[in-house]
Amino acid sequence: MKKFKKGDKVIRTAASYAGVDKGEKYEVSAVYPDQCLLTLGCDDTLYSIVGFELASGQITPNLELTPHVHAKEIKAWADGHKIQFMGAGQVWHDTTFPTWRGQYKYRVAPDNSEEIARLEKCKEIAKVKVALEIKHFEDIQSKLAKLK
Repeated sequence: MKKFKKGDKVIRTAASYAGVDKGEKYEVSAVYPDQCLLTLGCDDTLYSIVGFELASGQITPNLELTPHVHAKEIKAWADGHKIQFMGAGQVWHDTTFPTWRGQYKYRVAPDNSEEIARLEKCKEIAKVKVALEIKHFEDIQSKLAKLK
């Protein structure tokens, strides 16, 4: 069993979760060994110690700026575009307030307005065709009735 203490520098070895990113270093603010849990920094979120290892060296701030994994979608959302996310169900869902979690996929909602307009036009054409076929069928029935 891993032993951590307050002030230890740890690195996240498990997948990113709840704002704690895999490969990043953190400082332990509290340890709950009987529950195998710890907290980081001044955050009260409890994390399993299983997802962390002791980090070597001091924690130094990452001075290299790396864009957020969803930076393109975040910028589009800030510019007023509709955003969709895909969770575990492999289906895109509209979202008004995206959480930008690493385990979800995000995209700018596709603009289907041209496709919708095309389908509406096809629907209207189909209605006209059906009406013409009904009229033609009624004409044929009328002519058949006269032949009897």
